[in-house]
Amino acid sequence: NTANFTNNDFGTDFQPLVSDLDNDGNNEIIIFSNNSLIILNPQLEIKSQTKIGSILGQPTLFNVNGTTNIIFNARQDSDYFFAYEFSNFDLIQNFNISLSNDANFSGIKCLNLNGANSCVFKDKLNYVHATDLDSGQDNSYKVSESNEKIQTVPAIGDIDNDGNEDAVFW
Repeated sequence: NTANFTNNDFGTDFQPLVSDLDNDGNNEIIIFSNNSLIILNPQLEIKSQTKIGSILGQPTLFNVNGTTNIIFNARQDSDYFFAYEFSNFDLIQNFNISLSNDANFSGIKCLNLNGANSCVFKDKLNYVHATDLDSGQDNSYKVSESNEKIQTVPAIGDIDNDGNEDAVFW
């Protein structure tokens, strides 16, 4: 089935995500619209939704302890890093981390970093965040004195073949 969604709400500029969130053999569609996280079935019927505020960058999916988590930054009264899972037709918030800087200038990439499930993104003040999903700790460091002006999504991999993961922001 197809459907057209027209919405001027911040958040519809990002790519939808697709995954079999409930392990039923069918992919669910994950979109962000009207300050909500929405899960659709393949027939584009709403399976679940919850208010999360305005999404602030390209979200991602990441498997944490055998469960697919929906990972994103959103603005409520301030900026937060969120992880949600979809279980029994409900969206369950696993945790949120308050962010000190505007987090609306980066998409998120997740990986196993030194044995810890981690997500990497950059904020407006050019701090790179490496958020540990296992402990809920957010570690950040400044990479530039200038403020970010456009959206960025890191490329992550062992770029220089030294056995360590590298992140490149363009």
